[in-house]
Amino acid sequence: EKEAKEAVAPLAKKLFNIDITGYEVKWDSLFKDYRFIEKDDVTAVRAALDAEKNVVYIKSGSRAAAGN
Repeated sequence: EKEAKEAVAPLAKKLFNIDITGYEVKWDSLFKDYRFIEKDDVTAVRAALDAEKNVVYIKSGSRAAAGN
């Protein structure tokens, strides 16, 4: 989860202007990606990584919250 945050944080900042450093990270086994969660269990960013910890996709907003 630490590696996921390190890989995703620069892209989240650059693409969405979201600083995820204080967010909780959870693995979502249903969608096979990481959820970056703000307070009140709101998913702000969702991202998938490949085996080398490169970002495959990153989403924010309602698409991240819904997981689609």
